[in-house]
Amino acid sequence: MNDPHFDIGISCPKSMADAILPEFEADLAGGRFRVRTEITEDTQFFASSKWMIPTAIAVYLAKPYFETILQEAAKDHYKWLKAAFVRLVRKAFGTEPEESPRQVSELLSVYAETRELATVKFLIEEGHPMAHYECSLEQAHELLIEHYAKHPNDSLTAKMASVRSRTTKLLLYDTASGEWCPVDPVPETIRKKGESENAPDAGVPPPGGHSSPP
Repeated sequence: MNDPHFDIGISCPKSMADAILPEFEADLAGGRFRVRTEITEDTQFFASSKWMIPTAIAVYLAKPYFETILQEAAKDHYKWLKAAFVRLVRKAFGTEPEESPRQVSELLSVYAETRELATVKFLIEEGHPMAHYECSLEQAHELLIEHYAKHPNDSLTAKMASVRSRTTKLLLYDTASGEWCPVDPVPETIRKKGESENAPDAGVPPPGGHSSPP
């Protein structure tokens, strides 16, 4: 994401591009953002922790975006981002997303670039009403604005310091507290490995599927 030539980016598989990219760019047009799109192959990914791998649809908030809105009215820019994000949620999870099982989505996530050019991944959890997604995006946006305005004495820097990962830092929105909380991918990996080993058919790929590499 270390690219000074775009503000907001989005990547999605080839099979979804026609349904997603034109509307995403149209929703952001009023904010005069430099939007970068990327079409990926429809490929199955494997990793030790699925939360660390890219989701099918990924939105990127680059450093130039935050540097620009600090000089202008952040709320004026945010309304365009919110409109684009809400439409993406509806595309990904349906018009009644609260009816889906509660789980971290492998379909949609938001990445942001910090002042030090580190990467933060905001995990999106399925199974919530639309109000949840609107609120969580607003909180993420405010957290990032504070980071760019007050670094290093900001909440995001403190949250990132508490996570052991040296690469992408993970955050998950907690509805009860209304805050984005850091997630340590290491315990998640251990837990997933234990569940796999204890499963009756551990190590056996599904029909027509593939097993994860060692």
